[in-house]
Amino acid sequence: MEILFLGTKWKYDSFGIAALNESLINDVWNIDPEGSTIQMKCAVFDHLTEESKKDASLSSVELIGAKLPRGQKEFPDDISALDIHCINYFQDVDFNKRNFTFIVGHVPFLGNAPYNMSTYLKKHYNQVPRVILVIHDLPRDKDNKIDDRTLTELVQDAYLILSVGHQNFEWIEDYMDLRNVIHKLYLPYCPVEFFKISRPKVTTNDIKHSQHFLTFAAGKGTEEARGIDYNLAVKSSAMAVDRLLSTKMCRNSTEFHFITLGTSKNEKQLWQNMFESTTGNIGLEYNRLDFQYHELGGIENIKKYLKMGTLCSVHLKRNYCTLGIEALWALFAGIPVLVSSSAGISPFLKELYPGACDLIVDSYGNESRDSMAWAQKIQQQIQNPIRSQVIADVLQKRCLDDISIPKTHLDFVGQVISDITGIPSYLSERLCST
Repeated sequence: MEILFLGTKWKYDSFGIAALNESLINDVWNIDPEGSTIQMKCAVFDHLTEESKKDASLSSVELIGAKLPRGQKEFPDDISALDIHCINYFQDVDFNKRNFTFIVGHVPFLGNAPYNMSTYLKKHYNQVPRVILVIHDLPRDKDNKIDDRTLTELVQDAYLILSVGHQNFEWIEDYMDLRNVIHKLYLPYCPVEFFKISRPKVTTNDIKHSQHFLTFAAGKGTEEARGIDYNLAVKSSAMAVDRLLSTKMCRNSTEFHFITLGTSKNEKQLWQNMFESTTGNIGLEYNRLDFQYHELGGIENIKKYLKMGTLCSVHLKRNYCTLGIEALWALFAGIPVLVSSSAGISPFLKELYPGACDLIVDSYGNESRDSMAWAQKIQQQIQNPIRSQVIADVLQKRCLDDISIPKTHLDFVGQVISDITGIPSYLSERLCST
C-alpha cells in the first residue's frame, strides 16, 4: 500500500503542513519502520535538495519534488494558488510505477489539492486513491466567517478526516454530515528531543534574569490562514513590560527580549517594522523590549530557542481554531505557556491540569480589551516565575503520562491498518500498540 502526502516543504522548516506531515509519517513509520507493508511518498511544492532526500529516506519516505510550470520562476508565496493548480507542478512525474491507496491533504491550505490529484491519477493512471483530510482550521470566506459550504464540499468526499485539536473536532461533529466519513481527533507528534531540553531551575521570584518572550510568526501568505495576531502579541508584551518595569521585583538591569521565530530570513524586516510601529505607539522606553528574529529551522534550532524561553505565547484572532503547535512544543519542553481560548490546544490544557485555566486568555474581539487581558496574564506569569515553572513542570510530566496523544495516533494508524487488512479499526489500533 502506498500513501501520498501533499506538502509545501519537508520537515520542521515550516509551520502547519510540514509539522503535521512529519507527525503522520512518524505514526506510520512506528508500525512499519522498514516500509515493507506501507510505502510513503511526500510530494512537496519545493525544490528538492540532497539533504532533504537523505533526511526523508531515514523515515522510509520518498520525496517527489514539484517542477515549476513553463514561464514560472518561483513557487507562489500564497499556498492557496498551489491548491487549485497543484497538477501543473507534477506534470513531468511518471506515476505509472506507483499505486496510491491514500492521498493526504490539508485544510484550509491544500483542501482541494488531494481531490485534484486523485482525479488526475484516475484519469491518466487508472488509480482511485482515497482522500485523508487533515483539518488545521476551518476554511473562511472573505469576511473571515467560517465557510461551511466549502467545508461541506471538502468533507463529503473524504474517506478519513483528522481534526487537529478539540475545537475543530467538536465543530465538525456538531455541524457536518459525517454519515459516510470516518472522523478522528488528532494531536501532532512532538519530537522526543523536546523532552530532553535542560533548562535552569527557577529558585526565586526576583525578576533579575533576562526574560525571553517567544512568539511564532506565520510565514508570508499564511498569517491569515493560521489566524496569528502578531500585532496583539507585540502590543500586549510591550504593555506587560511597561508594567513590570514599574514594580520593585524588576531590576533596572533586567533585559526583556521579544523573540520572533518565522519561516524565512527574508521576512525579518516585515515583522521588525510591525514591532517597532506597535511599541512606538505604546510609548515604551526605547530598547526596554528588544526585538529578535530567527528562522524556525530544524529541530536543533527550535530546541535552542525553547531552552532560553521564559514564556511561549500563542495569540490567535478571535474564533480561529488553529491548534497552536508551538504551545505543544513548549509544553513538552517544560516552558510556561499562554494560549488564546480559541486555540485547539486549550481544551487539552484543561484536561491535563485544572489550574491550566490561568494559561488561557479569553478573546473579546476588541483590540484594547484583548491587549489588556493578554498584558495582565503575561505580567502574572513573569511576576510569579516559581509558580509558572511549577505548573509548566506538572504539564510536561502529564504530557509524558497522558494517553490522549498516543490515542489520537492509534486512531489514525489503526484506520490505515484496517483498510489494508480488513481488521476492524478498534482491533487494529490494539494490534499496532503491541
